[in-house]
Amino acid sequence: MFLLLKSFGLLIFFDVILYCHKTNCRFSIDKQNNYNPCSIYTYLLSIQSLVIMRIFYTLFFLSITLRGFTQTTLTVPCDKDNTMYAESGSLSNATGVNLFAGVTSGNNKRRSLVHFNLENIPAGATITAVTLTLSCNNVAPQSGSAGVNIHKVLNDWGEATSGNNPQGQGSPATTNDATWTHRFFNSTATWNTPGGDFTAIASGGAGISQTGLVTISTSGLKNDVQAWLNNAATNFGWAIVGNTEGTSANARRFASRNTIDAADRPALSITYTGGLPVSLTSFTGYIQANKVLLTWKTASETNNSHFNVEQSADGRNFKVVGKVNGAGNSAVEKTYTFLSAGLVEGKNYYRLAQVDFDGATKYSSIVSLSFAPGLRLRIEPNPVISNLILKATSSIIGKQYYISSSAGKVVQKGSITGETINVASLANGMYFLNVEGDGKKFTSTMFAKQ
Repeated sequence: MFLLLKSFGLLIFFDVILYCHKTNCRFSIDKQNNYNPCSIYTYLLSIQSLVIMRIFYTLFFLSITLRGFTQTTLTVPCDKDNTMYAESGSLSNATGVNLFAGVTSGNNKRRSLVHFNLENIPAGATITAVTLTLSCNNVAPQSGSAGVNIHKVLNDWGEATSGNNPQGQGSPATTNDATWTHRFFNSTATWNTPGGDFTAIASGGAGISQTGLVTISTSGLKNDVQAWLNNAATNFGWAIVGNTEGTSANARRFASRNTIDAADRPALSITYTGGLPVSLTSFTGYIQANKVLLTWKTASETNNSHFNVEQSADGRNFKVVGKVNGAGNSAVEKTYTFLSAGLVEGKNYYRLAQVDFDGATKYSSIVSLSFAPGLRLRIEPNPVISNLILKATSSIIGKQYYISSSAGKVVQKGSITGETINVASLANGMYFLNVEGDGKKFTSTMFAKQ
């Protein structure tokens, strides 16, 4: 902000100099004792115009700058964790209230695993800061400032139902638990290296000399999260490893995601910019029973308040006919539907107006549907097991039919050759039949497949 205002002041200064140079303006009297043709009054008016213009441009570009670099911070809870015990490949602690890292007084190593689901970070976002917070509730006596390092895990692992041992001895592993030897106990899915597969170089770390909250914020953690966001299939979380495993009696105990107090559970604070506001992957419409079923899907959403559904009879002048709330922030596929009445004979046009929480609006492509109220298509039986019988008010032989699921996906299509359509291969559920030809679309009620 300071730099923008400073630049604004410099622009005004140079504008004044440039103006005076172009108009030969002077605050003096020439040799004939006449004022320069550029009067002081005209000069001041001109400078006033320059100031107003510069204020406008400065505010305009400032608004663009602030909007383009708006940062969002989300706190993501840990969605799975576990502890691995070096003395046995059959010990785990999936449901335990604590996690352990370091070396015990009996010289047995402990390593923990934590994972965070990033589905609410929008696709295409740029990660600017990451902070991992752990709550340390026990420090081995006389172990100084020994602490932990955070390493990116390279293979998937499990959290099953193994016991709840709060003091770190571990419990018998159950099926699909992570252990010192297994990623998923007791299967062929073992670690390539006992104790976990993770990067040799730590992404971050901290010395821990006393109990309390431990925050770790490094460029390494930020880079890990960015990589996971770019490729979710590589997100296997982090391993918490003691940073002095060569010595004994330096273990640290942390609250796990199962601890009673939510404030003590592992948490990940992520700050990001950008991301696609709403990634609309499809928008379709089908006429049925004198109404239109509109269906659309999004791959991700950021700051999405709602969708306004708009209708037009000419493709130019649209009116709002409905509203569907958005998901806010989401990085998973969402499906939306809206049933619209008010069809007019002939062409009907529909579009979506996606509205952000700050009021910004973006429009989808337009869906065009033809409606002829004199044409009717009736189907029976309903529900149907194998063959739909078609009864139309005019010939539909040779026309194309489309059967779509309740989500709007076309699951069967073809050309009509008789009075029936075989739907025996469809799974049980609700479907819509549409028949098109000669620029006309027949309508039908939805049918149930049994």
